[in-house]
This record gives sequence, structure tokens and C-alpha cells, in this order.
Amino acid sequence: YRTAVGHEWNPESNSFNVPKTLRLPHCMSASGASLSMSALDLLKFGVMHANGGTALNGATILGRSCVADMQTPSAIVPPNDSELIMGWAAFEGEEHRIIAASGATIAQKAFLVLVPEQDFVISILANVACGAQALFFGLGVPLMAELANTPMLVPNPTPHEFNAGNTNI
Repeated sequence: YRTAVGHEWNPESNSFNVPKTLRLPHCMSASGASLSMSALDLLKFGVMHANGGTALNGATILGRSCVADMQTPSAIVPPNDSELIMGWAAFEGEEHRIIAASGATIAQKAFLVLVPEQDFVISILANVACGAQALFFGLGVPLMAELANTPMLVPNPTPHEFNAGNTNI
């Protein structure tokens, strides 16, 4: 395969297995629901958003006002009272605003986190949905704290939150 094959936890065999279905049905591909990209391309996408719509090569992909609109809160989501913004969520770090998005498909999970004021973007891709949050909280959050000096004020998840049915941050 050109990409990592996803794995799902099978409680009956107490092991990870490659699922028989590897893609979402075509009816779910509208509106970018089935984006597929490398970690590098996801980082480039994040940098473009952090740079107000400008790509690394200087090309304007989105207007600044469009990016500002996309990062304007539309709702507050419990239990952490994070701001829901168009396809993203926003959290307050100790000193900086943190913009995050996550997505999942069959046995795959992706996280993209921006700290625009620090010119910091991190992407984490996992070829397993169950436990991907542990990877984000165990690797991504400490990297943000160290490299961007931006501790994320999100409660540490408990192990029961990493079950196969929970695919949200």
C-alpha cells in the first residue's frame, strides 16, 4: 500500500486487525469528507491557515477575511467550553489561542493543531482510531508546550476515554 493501512481493535481476539473495509462509501465524499493527504501536506494546509491564507510559496490560497471568518466562533461546546469554529475548535493556552481539528475514517485518525501567534503547526496521523487520542495527548500536547511554549489547557483524558467508540478529541 502507498499509505499505512488502518487497524481496528478487536476485543474478541484482544488484538488489532486490518478492517475489511478500507474506505468510506462514495456517498460520504462530498464536502471534503474523505480528504487524504500525507502529514507534510496536512502541515502545509495548517501553515496556510496560520498564515492568514498564504501558502509557504507566497501564493494566496484564501483571503485573510475568509480565514478570519473561518476562525470566528459559532458556538461554545461543553464539557471544556471550547469554541466551535468552522471545522475547527479553539482552546485557550496559558498565553496563546490554540486552533485544532481532528478527523477520522475507518481505522485512521488525524490531528492538526495551530498556534498562529507562535508560527507553530503540528500534525499527527495515526493508523488506528482507538488510542489515537493517547498519541495526541501523550506526544502532541507535550511538544506544543515545549516547542511553542503553549501548554494546552485541556483536561488529561482518562484511559476509558480511549475506547474504540470514542473518536473525538
